[in-house]
Amino acid sequence: MKLPLILGTALLSLVLTTIPARADSLESGFLNPPDSAKPQTWWHWMNGNITREGITADLEAMKQIGVGGATIVNVDCGIPRGPVPFMSPEWRKCFKFAVEEANRLGLDLCVENCAGWSSSGGPWNTPEHAMQRVVTSELQVTGPADFDAQLPQPPAKLGFYRDIAVLAFPESAFVNWCALEPRCSVRDRNILQAWPTTPSATAR
Repeated sequence: MKLPLILGTALLSLVLTTIPARADSLESGFLNPPDSAKPQTWWHWMNGNITREGITADLEAMKQIGVGGATIVNVDCGIPRGPVPFMSPEWRKCFKFAVEEANRLGLDLCVENCAGWSSSGGPWNTPEHAMQRVVTSELQVTGPADFDAQLPQPPAKLGFYRDIAVLAFPESAFVNWCALEPRCSVRDRNILQAWPTTPSATAR
C-alpha cells in the first residue's frame, strides 16, 4: 500500500507546483506579448507617394509602438499622384526594400494582390459595383397640396446615383420620431403627394 500513496503524493505535488508556473507564464505573456500575439495594421501606400526614407520611418514607428506587422494596400482615389507609379520598376524596388526593412525589424509584411481592395480594385470595377454610401437631400413643402416637381438629388460620386426611398413627414419642433411611420414606393421622384398632417406619403 505504500507505493500508491507515494505516487499519489508525488502527482499532487506536481499539480500544485504547475499551477503557479502557468499563472506566471500568462502574466508575463500580457506584460511582454510574443510576436504571434501582436496586432497588425493596414499600411496604405498613397498613390505612388513613397520613398525609402518614409518606408523606414513608418516601419520603425510600428516596431516602436508594438505593432507586429502590416499589410501594404495601394490606394489612389482622390489622392494626388506621386512619383512612383504602382508596379513600376521603382515601385518594385521600394517594395523589395520594405520587405528587407521588415525583416531587419522582425515585422511580418503582407501585400494586397492588386491595387485597391484585394481582388476588387481596378478599372474592371465600375462605380455601381464599388463601395457605396447612403446619401440624402431635403426639401420643405407646404400642404395640403399636390407636389409635382423634381426632388433635389443627393450628392453623388463618380457620376453614380440610385434612389432608395422617398420619405415625407410633418415638420414639427417636437417630432416623435418613433411614432412616424412613413410609407412610400419609389418609381418617379417627380411627383410626391405631401400632407403635413399625416406621417404617410406616397411617391408615384
